[in-house]
Amino acid sequence: PRAPGPRYAQAAGMTSRVRRTKGLTETPMTAFHICTTGSEPQVVRAKLTELMRGSARLRDILALGVLPGGSIEQGVPPCVMPRDDLILVSLGPMRAIVHRDAAYILGADSVAIETVAQSVGAAVSELSAEDCPLPFELRFLEAAWEEVCGAIQRQVRLLSFVSTTIIQRLQSASFDEMPDRVSQIQPILEKLEALRIEIQQLDRCASDLLLSDEDMTAMLLTGARSGPLGPQDHAVVELMLEAYHRKLIQSSLQLEALVKKVRFGRSLSDMKLATHRNRLLRTNVQLAIGGVSVAICGTVAGFFGMNIPIPMMHHESLAEGAFAAVVGGCSMIGISFFASMWARAMGVGDRAAEERRLGTALAC
Repeated sequence: PRAPGPRYAQAAGMTSRVRRTKGLTETPMTAFHICTTGSEPQVVRAKLTELMRGSARLRDILALGVLPGGSIEQGVPPCVMPRDDLILVSLGPMRAIVHRDAAYILGADSVAIETVAQSVGAAVSELSAEDCPLPFELRFLEAAWEEVCGAIQRQVRLLSFVSTTIIQRLQSASFDEMPDRVSQIQPILEKLEALRIEIQQLDRCASDLLLSDEDMTAMLLTGARSGPLGPQDHAVVELMLEAYHRKLIQSSLQLEALVKKVRFGRSLSDMKLATHRNRLLRTNVQLAIGGVSVAICGTVAGFFGMNIPIPMMHHESLAEGAFAAVVGGCSMIGISFFASMWARAMGVGDRAAEERRLGTALAC
């Protein structure tokens, strides 16, 4: 028998996934219920079919990141999916099911979701108190976008403060503290990159909605009850999305400037470490040159100290002159070697040649 091919494996994987997610529509979920007045969110426990009022689709549930057992998957791409009589929202950590008269924020067991639900509920209540002409679904969507964009702005300000503090400490750190200070920059860059990807995904979600007249029109759940709507009826939705699209672009520009600032601070620290390393290398070269120069004199003195008979030693007048000549010759050889090696190590000749070439180029 022939071995199963890749198509069989792919079909088997899809079948197993369907089996695992077959009971998601009947999964009991804990959610925060937000009514039209936006009062204090109430915790409810019901099945997804009840929360979605009978229009539960497996594809939509998977898009929200609902896992078997009622948990919420993190890292799901943001999306706003209008359906016939509801809107599915996945923005940041929030997963919500929005009707024309109520909304349900999934994952009431999480403390972070509780904070988000209270903030969104307070924003909806504030818009309701202002006699806002927007229907409930648009008030909820505006509160949700405001919560997500506000959270991003807070993260950008916090990262800006932390980055500025780390860069200042890095610039004032000693060479012994420099490696520890430099190691603190990499986590900041990783967090900035993660936030940049999140902003990019949110901006893509808003851009896709702005490019689709059908989706913007379908988000008017309350208006659809009075009759069919046309593309000209979604002006209020378009204005709302454009406002938060601009906020996301502004956050993206601030984040880009912050990344450049952090990378510039790291490059300054690299230059500082390179300068210190070059200084140590230069000191080692200088000491080596001096040691070799002194070794030249020591080598000649060693030759003379090996009890080798020298004829000039038997004549006093020649002995004094020979001693002075040997010492002077050794000193001159050592000094000449030191001067030539020093000039080569310090690049004196190279700088002079470079200046001559530069002068010739400018003269031409």
